[in-house]
This record gives sequence, structure tokens and C-alpha cells, in this order.
Amino acid sequence: MENYLHLYLNLLREYRWTSIFIALDQNSLPLFPAVADTLYGALYASSHFSVTKWTFNSAKMVSEDYQAILEKFRRVSRICLFLGHGEPLRQLLIQAQVRNMTNGEFVYIGLEIFRDSSAFGSYSWKYGDDDDKVTRQAYRSLLMLGMLEEELTASLDVPVNTWPCLSRERYNLTDPYYHKVNPYLIGLYESFMIFGMVRNFKQLD
Repeated sequence: MENYLHLYLNLLREYRWTSIFIALDQNSLPLFPAVADTLYGALYASSHFSVTKWTFNSAKMVSEDYQAILEKFRRVSRICLFLGHGEPLRQLLIQAQVRNMTNGEFVYIGLEIFRDSSAFGSYSWKYGDDDDKVTRQAYRSLLMLGMLEEELTASLDVPVNTWPCLSRERYNLTDPYYHKVNPYLIGLYESFMIFGMVRNFKQLD
């Protein structure tokens, strides 16, 4: 979490943004609530920031619910840190465009954990539907944050380019999708390997 915390804090300090609104989607993978809680705690404890957190569940949302989020956001801040998947972010920005809240006065900041990962939904404005035109305009007010892949994989013992070779040789997976290495899954794999080594060592004793 420390890397994500520094990522946000550096951005906020760079632009001297002090009044912050965090919109957290509970219907998202656990990493997003973890980032939201860490970030909220750090901002709340600082005398330099004023922070408000709004939690919602996108699985139960309709357009009026997104409007309620935006109304609260308008009253307390101009900077919205959205933590959730791509589609709810898109819906929020569509409603923001309708309410004239993408005119440059408000800034929306999303977090993309892995680039081009379907697990989090598409963060693109382009879905090939009737809302594309509106969304394209709304996305001019959106900043997307993410960690460099080098930072995510720097601490791994297994070279990243080893995994595509293994997937091809052992399982005949040649689709480029399987060549996108998920560093968190590699970390989990290495954890099991370490556990196995410790278990074997104890059995030798």
C-alpha cells in the first residue's frame, strides 16, 4: 500500500490539492478498498488536507445514485479520487457530463492496477455504445494513475520473461493475453514455493 499512498500524495502535493473526495466502490476487488482506507487514514491524519469518503455499491446503482455522489462531491471538493472498476467510473463521468461537472472545474482521478486487464473492466471511454460521444468529452477531466510495471516486478525473484516461456512450453498457451504477467499472482506463487521449502526443511529435521 505504501507505493500507492506515495503515488497519490505526490500528485496532490504537486498540484496543491487539499480538499479531497474519495469515492469507493464496494463492488470491486479488495485492493481498491485497501487503497481507499490507507489513503483516507493518511489524509485525515494530516493537517494539510480535508477529506471526505463516500462508499457505494455499483451493483445496486442507477443513474440517480451516481447523481447523488456527484452532488455530495460538488459540495465538499473539486478533486474526486475514484477507487473501483472501469465501468462504474464511466457511468459516474457520464452523469458528470450531464450535470456540467466536466467543464474543467472538477478533476476525477482513477486508479488502474494493471494495464489492459479485463479483471477490472475497461477504463477506456470507448465501449461502442450510444454513450461514447458523451464519455469521450467527459474523459477530458479524468486522470488515470498506475504503477510502472518495473516497480511492481522489481522485487520478484523469478525473471518476468520466464513466465510466458513456461506457459507456452508446459501448457501450450500462446495467446498474448497469457504473456501479461500479473506480479501479484507471481508473488502468491513464490509464497507457496517458500512455504514448501520451509515444510521440506522441517521434515528433514
